[in-house]
Amino acid sequence: QGEGVFRMVMDARPPLLQSVYPDTGQVVHLVQGESAVFDVTASDLNGDDLLYSWQLDTLPWGDHGRLTLDTDTLSVGEHQLSLSVSDGVHRTMTAWGIQIASPGPTGDFDGDGTVGFPDFIQFAREYGTREGDDGFEARFDLDSSGDIGFPDFILFARNYG
Repeated sequence: QGEGVFRMVMDARPPLLQSVYPDTGQVVHLVQGESAVFDVTASDLNGDDLLYSWQLDTLPWGDHGRLTLDTDTLSVGEHQLSLSVSDGVHRTMTAWGIQIASPGPTGDFDGDGTVGFPDFIQFAREYGTREGDDGFEARFDLDSSGDIGFPDFILFARNYG
């Protein structure tokens, strides 16, 4: 009396992404030759083993939750990095835009090999931001001081034209 078995049946659920770094929905800007770490932690409510599958453009690129993207052999321009996490039945996906610039002169933000007006427009949009601000991009912090200000402008201006 009072003994029995209780069974709870859960619907099959796709894997849940618990943490994603860097945030998705943003373009990651890198200079050719730099590396970036992408780290995703996932879980499965059904307790299934998870399979990670990274792709860069259309090529398989890795099979773990953490990926170090080396850009030495990547072409300058736009790329798409995606991750699929599967429990064998369902999958969850996330993706990043990757922008690779040539290792041109300081201030060549568009990667065309020269520092010109299009670079100035990009720099001017970021001027006055600092680490922690929405929209802060460290690549415009040319003196690595944590903010984008006049000393960065001087470094930019030296290579303009």
